[in-house]
Amino acid sequence: MSHLIYGRDKTERIVATERVYANGVAGSMEHVFVRNADGSVKDHYDKIRPFIFASSNAENIDFESAEPAFLRHWTEYPGITCEKLAGNGYYDCLVSADNTYQLKAITEDLDSTYYVQPSRQAQYMLRRGATFFKGMTFKDMLVVYLDIETWSSGQFPNARNPKDVIYVASIWTSTGTAKVLALIPEHPKNAPHNYGEHVKIYNDEKSLLIGLITSIQNINPDVICGHNINNFDFPYIKDRCEFHGVSFGVGRNGEAPHFFSTTMKLAERDIDYTNWKVYGRHVMDTMLLAMKVDVVKRDMPGYGLKVLVRDYLHKAAEDREYIEGNELTARWITDKKSVLRYALDDVKETEILFRTFGQAYFYLSQMLPYGLQDCSRLGSGTLFESIFIREYLFKKHSLPKTDEPQSIPGGFAGIFFFGHVGRPCIYLDVASLYPTLAEDLYIMPRKDELFIYQPVIQELKKFRLTIKSKRDSTKDPDEKETLGSIDGAVKIVLNTGSYGILASQYFQWNDYDEAARITTNGQRVIKSMITAASKFGGMVVKVDTDGMLVALPPDVDSQEKEKEFAMRVQVFVNELVDTGLYEGAHDQLLKIEQLEFIEEEEDEDAE
Repeated sequence: MSHLIYGRDKTERIVATERVYANGVAGSMEHVFVRNADGSVKDHYDKIRPFIFASSNAENIDFESAEPAFLRHWTEYPGITCEKLAGNGYYDCLVSADNTYQLKAITEDLDSTYYVQPSRQAQYMLRRGATFFKGMTFKDMLVVYLDIETWSSGQFPNARNPKDVIYVASIWTSTGTAKVLALIPEHPKNAPHNYGEHVKIYNDEKSLLIGLITSIQNINPDVICGHNINNFDFPYIKDRCEFHGVSFGVGRNGEAPHFFSTTMKLAERDIDYTNWKVYGRHVMDTMLLAMKVDVVKRDMPGYGLKVLVRDYLHKAAEDREYIEGNELTARWITDKKSVLRYALDDVKETEILFRTFGQAYFYLSQMLPYGLQDCSRLGSGTLFESIFIREYLFKKHSLPKTDEPQSIPGGFAGIFFFGHVGRPCIYLDVASLYPTLAEDLYIMPRKDELFIYQPVIQELKKFRLTIKSKRDSTKDPDEKETLGSIDGAVKIVLNTGSYGILASQYFQWNDYDEAARITTNGQRVIKSMITAASKFGGMVVKVDTDGMLVALPPDVDSQEKEKEFAMRVQVFVNELVDTGLYEGAHDQLLKIEQLEFIEEEEDEDAE
């Protein structure tokens, strides 16, 4: 793959980086963690100069030094430099400093319209052109799956109530190691028990918390993963640690996590959650990952752990222990063994969710300057833009300013039939419609002075086709799952890059005219599908941006005839395309996929 996608730096097996702080100020060193092939972790320190892209329009230019006048007094100080960038972009100065304190002092002199600052967590990787987890597979990453069970003296557990203790903490690792910590005050200290070798008994909650933190440190995972870990497990553990005067020191440097409240926008919903930053590790929440998947599919029966694994994925173990949440406290009193089995089953099922929903973000982090946690929570536009910033930074080229928002034509959508259809339907989808149009129409944002947009889109599209071909041909279920996850990662970036960022008021290389070319030509393709389906006896029920639901003709009564109908639509559409349906050279067929077959049945109660 091109350096545009994976960066120029070939360093492998970086699992985490952290800016080193001194006296509360992020300094000029980055702490880098590498997991060796034998599973050991080594760390080293590397220099980092935090930076911003500033505009020389902020003040009058000192033409001799080519520096904005506002920087003259700052560049007199050691460690602060201003480098004039090539090109015609609005942000034409690269301002670097020895630490973020210096950089903050500079930005306080500036109106926010005169500079852009790539996120702190990505700056080291942007400078290096490096990415995380190169040369690793998903299985090479060491993950701790964590879950806690808490006492509830009221209707719900309350971490600030002294009585609502954590009485079970369960750990499962990606290497298959189990450990369950249980609070049983009445059990004689250090006495043997029959709960299993993986169970460690504690007589008080403080000792259990210390044991939990020590266990995580000894395992030294790259990722701590839980189901609703952001809003329940981590906050609860933090509060109980504070109650007992114990440091929640699960970071690789022994520090407690830092956290902040934030919101993730998922379609029409805003999801509030707490984002946890553990030094040298990534924190992943499988509940949030499931919600992100459901934005597209909208078919999940719920977001609870058991519902997702048992009812949605159908991957629950036959001997899985089930206990209703409101019965756990009472069951712990009468049958501790069943609760301990239940707790261990919880973390094992969390692994199932992470393997299913989290792998795509692992492979995204191999491409982008963001770590696993940030790839899973940041918007896809931010992720795609980082590809551009990385290349423009390497080439020492100025960055453009975003265009003001304006309206553009959208995709074509509509409902063509209301009521009971009365015959079988299929959904026909144009595979990768917008990426195909972006390539065929040779879309190129006018502000992309390095002309990298098309190479990026073409590389991603070519790579995705290769991965899909391998996935379809392999018989190995593990390889098929891995290839599917890589395909999902590429799809996230490709779909956003082929249209979304062009129409976004926040993307610095946005281009509303080019975005409109994609949508208007997309409308023409979809309308040609409507024409084709009707021509061959189908009845269009509803249409969205890149596909449509079609009631099959009465004479289509077998799977072979369904495929034949879909192919006739595809050939007809491509004949129209090749004869000038839309502007530009079309050098490949638009592939129309038969995504699903829907058999409509009569309602027995209908009159």
